[in-house]
Amino acid sequence: MEHLYNDGYEDWTRYTYVVMLKKYYRWKLKTLPEYIEKLNIKIRDNGKSPDDLLSFQEVKKQIESSKNARDRALISMLFDSG
Repeated sequence: MEHLYNDGYEDWTRYTYVVMLKKYYRWKLKTLPEYIEKLNIKIRDNGKSPDDLLSFQEVKKQIESSKNARDRALISMLFDSG
């Protein structure tokens, strides 16, 4: 766990690691050891507001200006998946 805090991982990476660790212990031991149960990761706000994101019109312009079908499909898929 120490390397998660010292190696520059993002909060969501640490959070996912702890969730998977807890699931493993629940599956393997049927209970959580106290030191695992106390693990909690706080997710900090990234400071981005919805206004900082691309609008539908901006994404549509990117799709229309793409030179090939692969790029149009990739941009569309990324936008649709959030």
